[in-house]
Amino acid sequence: MLGFAQKLVLFISFLPYMSLAAYDGWLHEKSRKVPMLEQCFHALVAIALIVLVWSLFSHHPAFAIPALCIFAIAALVDEIGFHKMLENRERRLHHMAYACFAIFVATAFFLKAFQ
Repeated sequence: MLGFAQKLVLFISFLPYMSLAAYDGWLHEKSRKVPMLEQCFHALVAIALIVLVWSLFSHHPAFAIPALCIFAIAALVDEIGFHKMLENRERRLHHMAYACFAIFVATAFFLKAFQ
């Protein structure tokens, strides 16, 4: 179980990803029309992310790996299926966001939040 300081470190490691994801979500509302099927994948990514974060912070590690796998698969399908034709600016934003997400996951593993 994570202590307060570890949860704080984990939370801080989550903020860069969350900030970039929120900005990307705002761009979806302002700069392009997102098809319904893509919105479904975004919803699946969001649900998996919520379960992942909940499981890591509330010490329910049995849900963490499945949520992480669902997140990764849905995000990969979203990237490959819908984001090929995006402007370079938005593609770079996605790459930065996934790098920040990887840092969050690595931090969680380092803190043994998945155990």
